[in-house]
Amino acid sequence: MATGSYNLGAIVRIPVQVLINGIPANSVPIIEKIIKPNGQTISGLPSTATILDSTSSTYYYEFVPDVIGDYIAIIKTNYDNKDYYSYENFTVSSSSNIKSAPRAEPR
Repeated sequence: MATGSYNLGAIVRIPVQVLINGIPANSVPIIEKIIKPNGQTISGLPSTATILDSTSSTYYYEFVPDVIGDYIAIIKTNYDNKDYYSYENFTVSSSSNIKSAPRAEPR
């Protein structure tokens, strides 16, 4: 699943929802690793995700990318003594590549 596109230096928020048979599970996901476009990994991982909403078992992990390109986040959740893995991918681009539309202003 893709989480979108971000500018270099922006905070990337990776959302994770833990469901078992469609029902929110009480299991905190772990961000195992984030692989940069150059094949290196983000330091400081694995790390547990932060709770966003306990009712829906929704979590997130934030970091600031330092390389332009496509990233892959590998996420592990343990439930009933079994590990389950999922992934998220996203793209980071240079802010200089972003074109803004002209503003319409009254004269």
